[in-house]
Amino acid sequence: MKLFTQTLLIGALLAAWGVSAAGAAKIGVASAVNPSAIGTPPGGAPQTMVLGKKVVFNERIKTSAGGLVQLLLLDGSAFTIGPNSEVVIDKFVYDPDKKTGQMVANVLKGAFRFVGGRLSKGKDAVTIRTKVATIGVRGGIVSGLVGRGRGKDTFNFLFGDEMTVGTNCRGRRCGKTQRVYQNGNSVDVGGGGGLKLRRTSSADILAMHSALSGRLGLSGGARRRPTNTIVVQSGLPKQNSAKPPSQTARPPRRAIKSTPIVEVETEIVNPGANNGDQKRDDLSDKPRVMVRILETDVVLTTGSGKVINNPGAAGLLGGDNAGSVYTEDALLFNNRAFVSHNGQVSSVPYQESLSPVTAGISASEFLVNDGVSYDGKLMLGAGYVTEGGHFIYYQLFHENLDGSGNGLGTRNLDDSVIALGGTPTPSFDASASGGTLHIYQIGRDLRQTVSAPFTLSTIFSDYSSLYSTELKLLEQGGGTIGVYVDESSSRTVTLQGNLMIDGEGTGQRSFASLHVSFLQDDGAGDGPKIAAPNRGSFRAASDGPVTAMGGLVSSVKGPEGNHFFGSAGMDNFVLGTEPGAKESFSYEPIDGSILAGTEDNHFGSYHILARTSDVAPGAQASRSSRTLTGYGTGLMERSGSAPLALRSGNGGEGMEILFNGNRNTMWAQMGLSPASGMGTGLYTLAFGSDPTRDVTDMPGSAFIDDDTYGANGNASLTKVHESGYSDAGFPNSHAASPQTYIFGSELIPVTDFLPAGVSLCACKFLEWGYWGGKVSYDDPANTGSNKKDYFHLGTWVAGDVIKDLSPFTGSASYNGHAIGNVSKVSGGVTHNYLAAGSYNLTFDFGSRTGSASISNFDGLTFVAPSVAMSTVVGQEHSYNAALTGTSGSGSLNGAFVNGPAVGTSPAGTIGQFNFSDTGYTAVGIVAAQQ
Repeated sequence: MKLFTQTLLIGALLAAWGVSAAGAAKIGVASAVNPSAIGTPPGGAPQTMVLGKKVVFNERIKTSAGGLVQLLLLDGSAFTIGPNSEVVIDKFVYDPDKKTGQMVANVLKGAFRFVGGRLSKGKDAVTIRTKVATIGVRGGIVSGLVGRGRGKDTFNFLFGDEMTVGTNCRGRRCGKTQRVYQNGNSVDVGGGGGLKLRRTSSADILAMHSALSGRLGLSGGARRRPTNTIVVQSGLPKQNSAKPPSQTARPPRRAIKSTPIVEVETEIVNPGANNGDQKRDDLSDKPRVMVRILETDVVLTTGSGKVINNPGAAGLLGGDNAGSVYTEDALLFNNRAFVSHNGQVSSVPYQESLSPVTAGISASEFLVNDGVSYDGKLMLGAGYVTEGGHFIYYQLFHENLDGSGNGLGTRNLDDSVIALGGTPTPSFDASASGGTLHIYQIGRDLRQTVSAPFTLSTIFSDYSSLYSTELKLLEQGGGTIGVYVDESSSRTVTLQGNLMIDGEGTGQRSFASLHVSFLQDDGAGDGPKIAAPNRGSFRAASDGPVTAMGGLVSSVKGPEGNHFFGSAGMDNFVLGTEPGAKESFSYEPIDGSILAGTEDNHFGSYHILARTSDVAPGAQASRSSRTLTGYGTGLMERSGSAPLALRSGNGGEGMEILFNGNRNTMWAQMGLSPASGMGTGLYTLAFGSDPTRDVTDMPGSAFIDDDTYGANGNASLTKVHESGYSDAGFPNSHAASPQTYIFGSELIPVTDFLPAGVSLCACKFLEWGYWGGKVSYDDPANTGSNKKDYFHLGTWVAGDVIKDLSPFTGSASYNGHAIGNVSKVSGGVTHNYLAAGSYNLTFDFGSRTGSASISNFDGLTFVAPSVAMSTVVGQEHSYNAALTGTSGSGSLNGAFVNGPAVGTSPAGTIGQFNFSDTGYTAVGIVAAQQ
């Protein structure tokens, strides 16, 4: 009854509204008011808002703790303002004939909900500004909570085409922008303008409902509360509830039988019709597209020889028995796509211009129980068709009926079909646009609820803290994309990452994965394609097993042999497990457990990519070819053994990272030894593209700009030297098979895990980040077996290390952060997690002495009262110190680095630390600036 009476009130207001020249300044009326709300027009006195009061532009509207106002604007938009809120409509221009104009609203504080009218249908026509962000709304419903303190506002995309949230905006240019295309997503704006996309939670919905719902006992501003009698006397029931039921019965829903094609070029005959010869419309002039159909396989043997008996259950398609390319036409007709398969016709709803969404393309889902079938089975699924129809993608699942006879069903994920096709990209000549950066949104596999690519929704119950980047494709400088003349040639590279560090201490869970590749053309006539390893690691709970992730990520070939689709460029493609190649994604927990949603820890996924924007070479971020040195640290975990803290050598040269702007690649290498100094065991871990090797040895790496880069492990140069461990019979050095990754912290700037009062150093003149994965190598002491060492979210830091400190005098103070891995035994259970704290160093360059501290690191403080220069010959540019805490001890080693300005003291410092106590081990890096 409450909603019904509100509808009556709004309808009455609209009927009496009218638009005249005399009311040109009027932009709307108050369609619902709960006291107390005040409106102050420009230059006028404050007035109490009442039902039907006109609203003019630039009028400031404020509500008290119990106030609530709904504004109905001239274009049909509705703006609801909650308690303790303040809003100004800064600009409102509307032409009712052309249905065009512009609206700009300023929400100073409080809760609001905006339901877009005719203006919101246009591009850049509706803008909502707050102190921290600028929100654009297109054809949708948006709500928000503004000015709650702690530097965090939230904006929810409830329905529609698009919501854009930008921070640090000047005019239409914003420092950071997050675009949302799929309802059910929210954007948090943090301190400094950081943006975090996440799924809208039940807490968000409850908060908005509480703020914007009418209170009991109030009337929405009506002087006379509507009653049942008033509603009956209004005449509305005669047009609605009092009308008798329709006598025309709805025909029962039934499956349309799949039928053979007859004279495909002209007609489709349905022998199931009453007369046996009923024709559908002529298809001869209808658009059509060739599709490739990928199906579940009966049995699949992976590249490692693993036999999977039910690959469909794990999302694996293709394989030995179903890897063929189907060349029958898919006919797009009357908003339907008819897919021909084995002489039968199956229909799937054809969705026009479905929009992508950040971290997941919205391939609108639909029930298809009204007759859609494939291979004689009813289907459920979703479709994505680009505007103009140059790319078509369907992901379908056979239906499990619920047995009630009501036609409702669920997806049978064990038996799925993918169909893709479209217009092949016509040219791959990079000479005209060489160096252009293309940005792609990534759609989720419809089997999964998580938007992150190449993973499973069964790993974590909640992925709301996961950050998933767009995929960036940086074109090579010239020539044909995917073809490289020699090892110095520029490469077309792609990069995408996912990172979650959720919670602190023993309550933390974490996840990291990296896709990095360079496009290649093998000359088989398929054009350029992507075929590169995906690497990652995760820990679902701090006391749970570390798990390594791996697999070959491939672009999926279309029916005409092409991998990219688009009438004017590489607009769309599909990334996933390569069908029929016996490859799959795999998880390998250190304890050998089997994870839910996999088939013996093997699985597959498929993701649409849609190009959303391009960045010309001159407009791209800074790209500096340079070589930096520094430190690497991490925890090595091996089944049956306690975690072992590792760190690189002293002096700031134990880790090297090289960025090659000419080739768009990077290279990194670090040497790691036990932090305790016990034994001489050493890892040489290599990542990316070694500049000294030829084009045939190009492990995946991508250098997009100074903040955006990553690489996979280099198998040729990764080595393990174990002669110093207890099993001294090992040879000094042997090759290893790395499934490792490395990336910079700015690729995915996650700060959720930082304790209160700790912030990351804004040291733009140095680099730091994460690495991890798994390293396997043969065990010579046990023929036929191998060892596997795991690493998860190790840390590294590098800069332009100063080798000669003689020019510097005086003293300086440096402030920044410490971040690293912790292994803690609590209640007999080992917990492993990432921790961070503040790092402070005061150093006198005259006496070459100082003091340092690491504070609030995992709730602990470590002090180094005596910092002195290293006495090792050749490393006098670095400093060493002993660390102490309430109990336990450790060490600190660091070096100074150059920055953009030259002064009497270095711009910054980097280093590594380790600390141990009974049942406690910590190892990590430090970074600080003046």
